[in-house]
Amino acid sequence: MYADASGYQKWNFGLHGTDFAIDRFSFRVSAGVQRETDRRAIAPYVALSVWSSL
Repeated sequence: MYADASGYQKWNFGLHGTDFAIDRFSFRVSAGVQRETDRRAIAPYVALSVWSSL
């Protein structure tokens, strides 16, 4: 959950796999549902991050 002084709020519920590596690449993957203050509907989200330390 996230909130700030302006009244904005956001919550996420899902599965998050962080910092797993294959060869020299690291990955973070997330999927679930989220809701924000200015939106009444719950919406799905998916995120993928990939990085490499050379």
